[in-house]
Amino acid sequence: SASAWPLSATVSIYDPMQPFGPQTVNIGVGGTVTFNNVNSGKPWTITSFNSPSFAPVSLATSPYFGTTGVFTVPGNYEYVIVGSPSFIVHGHIIVN
Repeated sequence: SASAWPLSATVSIYDPMQPFGPQTVNIGVGGTVTFNNVNSGKPWTITSFNSPSFAPVSLATSPYFGTTGVFTVPGNYEYVIVGSPSFIVHGHIIVN
């Protein structure tokens, strides 16, 4: 039967002074997560914080949307944001 999990999700990252978007998303195996660098203009990178790991995802400043990571292995991926100014936001991508 078909998976009940979506194959795409979006995480919107805002300037540190602004509220953050969803911190946890659920997708199916082989799904994609699109990271939106919203209201920033600063280059940030999403990196894995724990195991399992994933390749770093660079967030474009303009256009700020469409930076996508593909997740082909099930697991609970934790990520942080690295950039300047430096700040850390933990989020999770759960691949079912």
